[in-house]
Amino acid sequence: MSTSLTTGAAGQQPELADHPAGQPSAGDDGGGFFVEHPWTIPAGTVAAVIVIFVAMVLLTWAAGGSTPFGG
Repeated sequence: MSTSLTTGAAGQQPELADHPAGQPSAGDDGGGFFVEHPWTIPAGTVAAVIVIFVAMVLLTWAAGGSTPFGG
């Protein structure tokens, strides 16, 4: 749960802001790219795994080793 706190005087507890919990404050735009497009996180993860695997095979081949598919 995210709540905004306002600064109180010295020695006092901070007070909660006037907007309800879970609602964006007046200066908040309501979310960013990943909030508006939640599918990008799993798609990016899958793409990153594929890129790392291909890079591993290419770097092994470039270093003079054999690829796992070449025998």
